[in-house]
Amino acid sequence: MAACDGHAYKVAGDNAKEISQYQAQRGDAIAFLLKTTGYVGEIKSLKSLPVGSGLVAQFKKMSELRAEGDVFGSVVSPLSHCRNVGYSAGQYWSVVAGNIRTQKPEEAFNAYLADAQKCQEQIDNAPAPVTYLETPKDKEPPFSGCLEVISLGEERNVRSWSCPSELLSKQ
Repeated sequence: MAACDGHAYKVAGDNAKEISQYQAQRGDAIAFLLKTTGYVGEIKSLKSLPVGSGLVAQFKKMSELRAEGDVFGSVVSPLSHCRNVGYSAGQYWSVVAGNIRTQKPEEAFNAYLADAQKCQEQIDNAPAPVTYLETPKDKEPPFSGCLEVISLGEERNVRSWSCPSELLSKQ
């Protein structure tokens, strides 16, 4: 354990994996956001629903967006909102097509826009480097600006902290 101003702590890890994932997927996220925006624009401009094979093709295209968005990971991934864009685009199509009647098309469209904006924000803002620290259970964080990581489940004899890496580099 290291010490800083009388606070004992141990470095338990960092978010380098998330930063690497962001860097690897950023270009794909941009392309995916453009693609979903184009598809949603097509639906918005429809004067009437396609019929027959056109309806099936549109349904298939929108369903594929959901699966395509899954590559961006779970809700804790650095581009998680981009994953949601595929789902909200598919939801918008389902509302317009009449498969979902509990939501108005404008509401579904606005939900898509909100997810698209959050995706764009994630694309524009890479995750900041974070270092995870552990301290004895009775100790406070070693640096101002650290946030406690709450873990559910087993009782631990340490407290975990998420700290901006720049704080540690200044020490």
